[in-house]
Amino acid sequence: MADRSEHGTVLTYDPIEFPFATVVAKILDTPDLEKIHDLGRRSDVDNHDQDSDDHTIFYREYDQVRDLYDRFLVEWILPQYGEDLAVQRVPTFRVHRPGSVAVSEFHKDSDYNHQPATLNYWLPLTRAYGNNSMWIEDSPGSDTYSPVVVDPGEVWRFDAVNNRHGNYPNDTPTSRVSFDFRAIPLRLFVDEGKSTVNAKRRMDLEGYYRKLGADGTFQS
Repeated sequence: MADRSEHGTVLTYDPIEFPFATVVAKILDTPDLEKIHDLGRRSDVDNHDQDSDDHTIFYREYDQVRDLYDRFLVEWILPQYGEDLAVQRVPTFRVHRPGSVAVSEFHKDSDYNHQPATLNYWLPLTRAYGNNSMWIEDSPGSDTYSPVVVDPGEVWRFDAVNNRHGNYPNDTPTSRVSFDFRAIPLRLFVDEGKSTVNAKRRMDLEGYYRKLGADGTFQS
């Protein structure tokens, strides 16, 4: 298990107040997200980590999540900083089915044009443990890894820019469903004119990110 003090911090939220798992389960039409693989939907995440029917449904129905996510950013993320932020506009959805992976390779987010001041928030909607979870380097450059063990109602905040992370084929009987997103203090945000590697979305405040003011209002 990862050393939480070094690799990241486990934070807790009230899953009744922020019922992400309930909302996403409704969108995906399943009573149990851990058994989502039993629905038999198409998945090709081994080749492209956003290529599955579950991903298509999540993003197509994202309007059902938007208000909850925005409120979470305002009421739960913003107080951790107390200043203007650049926040990820739409969280990145993940499904880690038994026998498969959720991301195609171990990587650092700096490999994908993300800025040094970025913090990642990894929010599981199911239990995350063993090889259905994310694994993080024991220290930057060590090339040894430990799994993150978290439950619904917990968030793993960590430095994904400098710590290599990824996953192994899921040898557990349960799917892990999660989403993740990024936040940067606005004073440290730099528009470098870059885009996301796969979707080619501009990584500025009009595209991948948007401004969340210290007063709790969004710009754009």
